[in-house]
Amino acid sequence: RTKAVWGKDINFMLNIHSWKKVKYIKEVCKVLKEDYDSDIPRTVEELCNLKGVGPKMAYLCMCHAWNDCVGIGVDTHVHRIVARLGWTQNECKTPEHTRKGLEAWLPKDRWKEVNTLLVGFGKEICLPIGPKCGECLNRKLCPEGRKWTTPPPSPKKKKS
Repeated sequence: RTKAVWGKDINFMLNIHSWKKVKYIKEVCKVLKEDYDSDIPRTVEELCNLKGVGPKMAYLCMCHAWNDCVGIGVDTHVHRIVARLGWTQNECKTPEHTRKGLEAWLPKDRWKEVNTLLVGFGKEICLPIGPKCGECLNRKLCPEGRKWTTPPPSPKKKKS
């Protein structure tokens, strides 16, 4: 396939994805207006019943909108970093398993901030591919970081 055709396919897919999001937002707004007096639900279960809202967003809404941290919002970054650091007793195959494993030992007064901290860390340093272990201040605490070695210096060019 040519790049031009591929680009058109991508744009088409993005437009469908955006259209679906707009459709969900309109449906959710109607539900919020009719069933919640234009507010958002006050439980994780009710939030998850809204179209397009999953556990991660429900827990984040509970923490930030209602200041009631009943769980940790686990996205791909949190899931990956918790696994790399070995912060759960068992290997966690899903974000939900990671959430439960993390909540089992992390003090509840840290739940609100852990998502924000790990997401930022995962986007800047602890990347999914090619993590920047050499720049990481947590390198000595991390099983992956401890494997990192300083690359040899590049050979200097001789001056002519």
